[in-house]
Amino acid sequence: MLRSNAFTSTHTPAERGLSVDLESAGAVVAVTERPAYAEVNGADTASRPRIETIVLALACFSVATTSQAVTQPTETTLGIKQLTYQETQGSLKRMRVEAWSTHLIAPIGEEWSAEAYLVTDSISGASPAFYASPVSFSKVTDRRDAGDIKIYRHANRQRFGLGIAYSDEADYISQNGSLHYSFSTEDRNQTWDFGVSYSDDTINPVTKSVPEQKKTVSDYFVGLQQVLTPVDLVQVTLFHSRGRGYFSDPYKLFDRRPDRREANAFSVRWNHHFATLGATSRVGTRLYQDSFGIQSATLTAELALPPIKGFFLTPSFRVYSQTAANFYAPPDARDSTRPNFPDGFRPGLSRISFDQRVSAFGAGTIGLRIERALTKSTRADLKIEHYKQASGWSFLESVPAELPDFNALSVQVGLTYKF
Repeated sequence: MLRSNAFTSTHTPAERGLSVDLESAGAVVAVTERPAYAEVNGADTASRPRIETIVLALACFSVATTSQAVTQPTETTLGIKQLTYQETQGSLKRMRVEAWSTHLIAPIGEEWSAEAYLVTDSISGASPAFYASPVSFSKVTDRRDAGDIKIYRHANRQRFGLGIAYSDEADYISQNGSLHYSFSTEDRNQTWDFGVSYSDDTINPVTKSVPEQKKTVSDYFVGLQQVLTPVDLVQVTLFHSRGRGYFSDPYKLFDRRPDRREANAFSVRWNHHFATLGATSRVGTRLYQDSFGIQSATLTAELALPPIKGFFLTPSFRVYSQTAANFYAPPDARDSTRPNFPDGFRPGLSRISFDQRVSAFGAGTIGLRIERALTKSTRADLKIEHYKQASGWSFLESVPAELPDFNALSVQVGLTYKF
């Protein structure tokens, strides 16, 4: 099933970022976050029928995001997560997802390491045929099995990586290969990351509304992480994506999008540790634009609090806004329950979409992560997030509140074991 709305299947290390202690890397910095292994919770989506955002695109790389990541891990880490996710819009229940994921990082010999990630998720529900309509062309129950493996060589403050990934579901098969390179300066206060990734996807809708389609995407990534002070860490990333092939959604009414897409993104993240409070703030922003005409901005903030009776709490907040794609046909203000065909529309020829994911909208996410050490080597965690999307919330493009608000709730539990 082509994935819908706010659910992204993975947040891999490129998005988790800044997740280990830099002390061993030569900088006495208490601005890093506790690891969030193999997170599978949601993120804002924009322009790809099968979920794709900058977050997901960066996930192809799994590049090193701290100077310690350049060095070989000293112990094996195994994480297991379970996610329950439910979408609603007005009185309608949309998609429901149940996902299990396993993430493994292990040293091999003296200079090598491996990272593996497996996820199985089941999805059920219905995606609207247009706008927020209760009509659906695809009421589904589907299962996806996906995995990726990466092999790294660590030497002289450098890390070289090779990765492959594969995902299989009833109507979508994706194959991916990636190369990664990271290096740190001698004082280990600065780390550069580079990555390139290539995906080859096959789309074969179960409704047979279109014959089998192909899509290829090349992604390029460069990042810089800099220790500014003993309590400040900054990360800057640049991203470019080039796609060719089928970007339309075969389950949407008359959906026909360009067969090429160029995308660029720029993000900044700043971690600051408040020594007197024992807390760490993590704030960031991400700017995005693509050849579909979509521009977006994301602001994130979270605060890792000191332990309270052994519990680590991290509240978080995310704000997102985007403009509409240049081929999006907004609903008629007088009647948003029917497709609004623009003048000169020609079925099968005109570029058009009634998909609310490529409309102008704003969204907010509030979340809370709770962690506790069960033993010296085992940690348990719980993360709850509520996502709300509204067409009238866009601060990048002024539009009326023309569609019902979209909501999603995700609950994720996990265990992490080190040995």
